Parts: sequence; structure tokens; C-alpha cells
Amino acid sequence: MDKVLVIDGNNTIHRSFHIAKIKTGSPSELKERLITMFMRSIKLLVKKYDPDKVVIAWDKRQNVEGAKALRKTINTQYKQGRPTDNSLDVLYSSLVDIEIMLEHLDIINMFPIILEADDIMAHFSLNRPDDEVIIVSGDNDLLQLAGVNDTIIYNPLKKIDYDRSTFIEKYDFAPEEFVFYKSLVGDNSDNIAGIPGVGEKTALKYIRGEKVLTEDQKKIVRNNTIMMDLRLINANTKNIVNEREDYESQIDKKWDYNYRDALRFDDFKDLACLLAPELLNQLGDWKAVFKQSQKPTNTKSLNKMIGNFDFLT
Repeated sequence: MDKVLVIDGNNTIHRSFHIAKIKTGSPSELKERLITMFMRSIKLLVKKYDPDKVVIAWDKRQNVEGAKALRKTINTQYKQGRPTDNSLDVLYSSLVDIEIMLEHLDIINMFPIILEADDIMAHFSLNRPDDEVIIVSGDNDLLQLAGVNDTIIYNPLKKIDYDRSTFIEKYDFAPEEFVFYKSLVGDNSDNIAGIPGVGEKTALKYIRGEKVLTEDQKKIVRNNTIMMDLRLINANTKNIVNEREDYESQIDKKWDYNYRDALRFDDFKDLACLLAPELLNQLGDWKAVFKQSQKPTNTKSLNKMIGNFDFLT
């Protein structure tokens, strides 16, 4: 059994970005602050949980010919209307550098093809029952996985570890009902409309059976469930089951290359010196947290070793 820390990369970098841009400065200064804050966040999480493996799940999709984002094909309005921000160019320009820095710490970057980071994180929770899985995200959508195969969902904003009992204590219903709850109230951030007039209190009445859905309301719930239910997507998306064995083989090959035993720390240090020199002020802490070994440096690209996240095609 491995303790696997699976981190929502997009959620983490956007939180870092919005804090970093509070302080004024040039785009290069903003980029440096962003990288510094993001990498420190990752270090704190690794220090907190002391995992055997670390995975960062990103929303950035692999460039595969003919592949279309699944949820967009189901609902063309999905995530439409999100505000634009030109300063996000700094965030996007930082991603490749951040991915390389993570690789130098033997953290696995994973990218979907037709799905999203949420589905990558769900895969670890749903399909690796022998591992101790900890998912880190401020996105409440992941709470539906609380307690699945003993999965822990850590919300870094609220500083809460959600297992099944913690979830029930917080929400007064079981995690299995969370998708139903979300399908009732909707999700403004993803532009998914719920049932008009239904908020938290009314949704609880539906969950408890105190109110009954009309036929039109059932259609809304059904359509929203298709978009939101990570278990449903995991079980039914075309080719997921057929290619899961191959996917697992790729992951296991990568995991044989244990990050504790093959750290390319000098490469990380050199890159930090160029991109975020403030990280070097705590170099000893970085070595301690990531358990720097004395084994020879292995310079193979992690992307070549893990291959594509192609069980989703």
C-alpha cells in the first residue's frame, strides 16, 4: 500500500496567482512570486502528509487529434461566461516552468485528454483501493469522493480533512448524496444551472424526502448529474474500462521510479535559482521534505517514462 497525495494543480495555482498579484510589479516579478508561492504550497502539503507518491492533476488537455472535451460535447454552455483576465497570461506562461520544477522533485504531472483534472483525481480514489489516497482541492466537487475507499479530501482553504464522518458532520447528509445536492442547487462557477428557487435549505428537503421532484425537475437533475458525477463518468466514459489496465501499467512503471530514491535535486536548485531564487532561502527544508538521496542523478524525462494519460481517449 502506498500513501498517494493527489493535488489539484489548477486550483492550487489559481489560489497562488490571486495572492501573488495583490502586490504590484512587472509581469516577470509576478511570475516569480507565483512560482514561489505555488512551489511552497506543494512543499507544505508534502510535509503535512509525508506521502510515498505525489501526483499533480492538471486541466490542461493533451493535444490529441480528434479528441474533444467530453463535458463540452454534452453541454456547450459548460464553463461559459467566466471572466477574462489579461494578467492570466502570466499564469499560463508559468505552467511549463512549474511542471519541469515538479518533475525535478519526481512529482508526477498528469494531464487528461477528453476529461478534466477532477476525473484524474477520481481515478485514484475509485480505482486504487489498496492505496491510501489523499486529494487536495478547494473545489467542492471533489467532496463526493470523501470516504470512497477511505479517500481523504483536504480543503486547503478551510484547513479541513474530509472523510465520510467529517463530511456528514458538516453537511448533515452522506457523501453519496452530494452530487444530487449539487444537481439541485447548480454550480455557478461551471455555468451549470440548478432548479430555479432551490437553495441549500430546500435541497436538504429533497434529500430527506420531504419534497418530491416534478418531471421537469427530474430532467434538470438528470442532465446535471451526467456533468457532475465523477463515479458515473469513471464507469461509463467510452474506452475508460478497456484502457484502464494499460493506464495502470504506465502508472506502475512510473512509480517503480520512486521519487524518494531518485531526486534530481541539483536540477531543481538550478531552475529555482533562475525562476524563483527566494526558494533557495529554505534549501535545507526542501531537502528534508523531499528526502534527498545520494544516488546518481537520473536525467530521463518523467513524461517519457509515464507516457500519456491515454486511457481517457
